[in-house]
Amino acid sequence: MDADYSYYLGLNWKKELAEHKKPIPTIVTNHSSFLDIWLMLASKWMPAFLARIETKKTIVGNQCDVLQSLYINRQGSKDHKRELMEQLAQRQHDIQDGKFSQLLIFPEGFTTNGTRIARFKQGAFVSLLPVQPMVFKYSGFPERPVMCCADVNSNST
Repeated sequence: MDADYSYYLGLNWKKELAEHKKPIPTIVTNHSSFLDIWLMLASKWMPAFLARIETKKTIVGNQCDVLQSLYINRQGSKDHKRELMEQLAQRQHDIQDGKFSQLLIFPEGFTTNGTRIARFKQGAFVSLLPVQPMVFKYSGFPERPVMCCADVNSNST
């Protein structure tokens, strides 16, 4: 199925994408379940992630470290966030130069129920380089994957 992103990416986005010769540094996608991370780890892209610092303590923490993921401390200072944005922009340029694999960012910054798009955080777009949009859409679950696969009693998303 071919999606029309022209409202978000401009009328000529397909042509511009086809003419773009460098690797697209950042994959942006919705985040509806912990399954999203597992699917990307098992995919042909196997990207690094921009993830919450708490991710290091999860079952995928080691894999994220091996992929040279970047981490954000949401409780961190403004200086930490500014430094992270600088790191992120540099990483995106380094990816275009072939030094790293793609970086996956969930621009909403948290899991959602998939019924609406939340306001995007700036991180994925900080370098103003092209992004590769992608959508996770699950079917065949009795409920949304975020409810089936997440610990609904947990404060983490």
